[in-house]
Amino acid sequence: MTSRSSIVRDFNGSTVIVNDTLVIPKVLDASSTAPGPVGSLVYSINNDQIYVSDGVNYIGAGSGLTPPLISISNLTTVANETLYTIAPDTYDTTPLTAQARVLLAQPSTSSQRSALGVAPGDGLSQSGTSLDVNVGTGLQISGSNAIELITPVPLSIGGTGVTSFTTGNKLVATNSGNTGLVATTISPSDVVELVGGNLELENQGAVLFFDNDNSNYVGISAPPIVNTNYILAFPGASPLGGQILRTNTIVPTNLEWITESPSADPSQSRSIYVAKYGNDTTGNGSFSNPYLTVAKAVELANTLSSASDPISIIVEPGIYVEDNSGSPIIVTSEGISFVGGSPSSIFIQPSTLSNDLMLATATTQINYITLQSGGVSTARGLVVSGVTNQTTLSNCNIDGFDTGVYFQDSSVELAYKVNTCSFTNNNIGIYVSNAICIAGGGVFVGVELGDPAGIGVFITGSQARFAFETGIISKCDLAVHAENECTANILGVTCRLNNRVVNCVTGAQVFIQATSIEPFDTGSVIETPTVLASDIGSSCTVTSCLFNGVNLVSGTNCLAVSVSTEAIINIVGGQIQSYTTGLHVGQPGDTISTQLTASGLSILNCVTDVVQEGSSLFSLSAGVATSTNMSINDPSNVNVAFFDPTENNSLHIGTFADVETSLVHIVDNTSGGVPFFNYKPDLYSSDGLSSTLGS
Repeated sequence: MTSRSSIVRDFNGSTVIVNDTLVIPKVLDASSTAPGPVGSLVYSINNDQIYVSDGVNYIGAGSGLTPPLISISNLTTVANETLYTIAPDTYDTTPLTAQARVLLAQPSTSSQRSALGVAPGDGLSQSGTSLDVNVGTGLQISGSNAIELITPVPLSIGGTGVTSFTTGNKLVATNSGNTGLVATTISPSDVVELVGGNLELENQGAVLFFDNDNSNYVGISAPPIVNTNYILAFPGASPLGGQILRTNTIVPTNLEWITESPSADPSQSRSIYVAKYGNDTTGNGSFSNPYLTVAKAVELANTLSSASDPISIIVEPGIYVEDNSGSPIIVTSEGISFVGGSPSSIFIQPSTLSNDLMLATATTQINYITLQSGGVSTARGLVVSGVTNQTTLSNCNIDGFDTGVYFQDSSVELAYKVNTCSFTNNNIGIYVSNAICIAGGGVFVGVELGDPAGIGVFITGSQARFAFETGIISKCDLAVHAENECTANILGVTCRLNNRVVNCVTGAQVFIQATSIEPFDTGSVIETPTVLASDIGSSCTVTSCLFNGVNLVSGTNCLAVSVSTEAIINIVGGQIQSYTTGLHVGQPGDTISTQLTASGLSILNCVTDVVQEGSSLFSLSAGVATSTNMSINDPSNVNVAFFDPTENNSLHIGTFADVETSLVHIVDNTSGGVPFFNYKPDLYSSDGLSSTLGS
């Protein structure tokens, strides 16, 4: 065992240290040797034991030695070892290397650094006013310690070191002028690590990140006032391209990577974008990377959309000429919507004018978009079909096609819808074939420049149903054509400057209500019926409508209402004014099966109020007309009761035949006869009225 800088004396008081080694005197018999000072040692060669003096006697080991000495005396040692305690009063040995003996022998820290081969500045050192950790060394704080920067100096970490703060430790900057933790020479492999603790910067201290030449930085700091403490937790997963960082909706302090709509893939955003700056090859249909054509967007939408998880195709302003040379753009999946900003800025055109532009076989929404032929079309703008299809068009413009929209083969319970759409310059605006279509608030213009042309709406088929409310039909050769047992309802519509308004033929049923009709001033000498019903089974009901021919120039022949060939027209209320002919009932050869009945109808300022031909049936009750402006071919099927404004509004009752006619008949449910008045053509050899008590 060795001991540095220790004084050991024998029982005689003399020093017995030689070359830092304790030398214990030897005696023959410790029991007969005079005791030395308390604590002095002797070695008995008689029994090979060490004895210690208590001032009176030498006491052998195991004979009252103190616990530390007993522990030491029981050790077995080898070369190059030293003592150390492993518990109170308990000793053990550990190797003591030559390098350790050299280090312990040094008188100062500088000589110790030299002995270790460490140059000044390496490791943990203080140089000037900085505490530096440099060149591959580490500074580690454990327990409950802290590095506290009291004066305005930095803690500088350089080289490839790691500063590690374990649980409970802090790096604290307390003075307002303190420059905090400064990492000026940290390479990408350097780390400042806090394990389980916090890095606290007081007084709005900032974390600064400098650029590569340390000329500028970006930083993070707290606001002047923080009302509630909070910690933002970053996501565990790395982000994908184009994602942004946002707070979680459930735990707002948890941050998460999300793909926002502008850059989101359509499968996530449920929106596909089309723009003039897009690309069908490199684009993916997202807001930031749109497609160039509507056809490409529809191709993708057909693979993604369903009724329960729909897709919107958002079309940016521009003119899109779509390749329909092989086939139209076909929508086959439910739930696809086309959304534009304005029909005046978004135009979809066909590349081939002889082919249809679009086909929808599943429920589709088309909003704020113009389908435009861009030339002389012989095809259809949009074809819609399918028994489960409920396609809706809203605020769209369909322009310049042979047929604007062709609806066909819908279910008897489901309807196509057209809301506030404009149909212009089409040969036929809407064609309804065995389908149900409801239109409201729209405009049909046969031709914008020149004389009226085209048909506004064409309805055909026994399953066809069409309703149009509160819209406008203008500049058409024919506003509505109804045929083949279809049903059409026209309510509150303004029909202006059309050659004809309704053709009801081959068994169709048409109902016109509260509609204003102003014919086009053709100057033609040929009478053109505004409302026509023809063919067996056809019927047309006209309720509270105004036929206004006031603006027709002289010489224009225009007919308001015509019925022929076993068709039936019923008129309730309304007015026919300033037409060439108000009502034309039957054609030569028509029988009583051709019928026109009117009640409450006023016929004013017409050249001819009524023309009745053949044996057709005509009835006018509670109306206004001029008797001298009526041409009756067969009075046997005519009954009238109207007021004549040219004869002081006198009541005209009769059949236009000189036959006995009942004029007034009292209705009485009591028993017995009631009086009535009749016209008699031969009453006492003269025309007269008779009063009779009937039974």
